[in-house]
Amino acid sequence: MPQTNDETGDAGRSPTSFKVGRIIEEYDLDGLGEELKARWTGEEGERTSLRDLADLFNKRLLREMLVNNGHNPIQSEVERKYENMTGDVSAGVKADARSELEHSGVDVDELQSNFVTHQSVHTYLTEYHNAELEKPEGAEKVEKALETIRRLQSRTLAVTDNTVSRLSKTDQLSTGELEVFVDISVTCTDCGQGYNIGDLLLQGECDCPNGAE
Repeated sequence: MPQTNDETGDAGRSPTSFKVGRIIEEYDLDGLGEELKARWTGEEGERTSLRDLADLFNKRLLREMLVNNGHNPIQSEVERKYENMTGDVSAGVKADARSELEHSGVDVDELQSNFVTHQSVHTYLTEYHNAELEKPEGAEKVEKALETIRRLQSRTLAVTDNTVSRLSKTDQLSTGELEVFVDISVTCTDCGQGYNIGDLLLQGECDCPNGAE
């Protein structure tokens, strides 16, 4: 395995290859990458979900942009501003939050474009830091269940493709060349996020606060 240093991660790639790493470097958020890794893997106790890590990252960025414009906000102020920008609030509250930040000298468009998602955090941690979670008890069952689903998908794909091809040779189906796809998706009714079933099982958590807890 390549050696980790200040220029490349465990996977030998530059941190700026990833959105999270690029923003850390651009805004001098030193140590934040290692903190994200430690929190996600639970190095210092209870681990933090990817969604909460994305919020933590975005709040640090918000605070840094305020500091860069001559302000020294306390944490509760940062929390309030972030919630008013991204939370389930009215359009008026969001507009007021934007106006307040602009008055503070913050480029809100730049700030929002630099906000990261839990997917971005996951990619950064797994592909740059090469971080992974220990498989909990029952992980083997998850892998076997996923293999069963994949076999069923393959079978469904084959049957559907054969049926479509057979009907295309008759006057019952008149189309151009067809390509068949079989994708199983699931949606969490609490957070509203949709997932490919394989991605969700391997990820082990949805987009709800505190993951699957």
